Amino acid sequence: MIKRIELKNWTSHEHTTLNFDKGVNIFIGNIGSGKSSVLKAMCFALFGNLPKKSKEVKIEDVIRKGFDQAKVSLTLFIDNHEYKIERIITRKQQTKAVIYKD
Repeated sequence: MIKRIELKNWTSHEHTTLNFDKGVNIFIGNIGSGKSSVLKAMCFALFGNLPKKSKEVKIEDVIRKGFDQAKVSLTLFIDNHEYKIERIITRKQQTKAVIYKD
């Protein structure tokens, strides 16, 4: 189960943290408020790339304007263990991925 996502300099999100509860979690907001960006960040954290149907966006394009890097941290709870996946992308297209357990 996804427990938390933290975005830093990811598209319109300067620093956003979202916590999820058991059951259904819903994103509600105006057009352009960053709902889809959260889902893209989840894909990036889990798989290292964006969904294929993303409008031909290059991965470095998700970095917030005026910043050199973006960071996504996704916390999961699986089989009584907590995992945290951190991915960082830079404008030089360098990526770093780290997974922490408990």
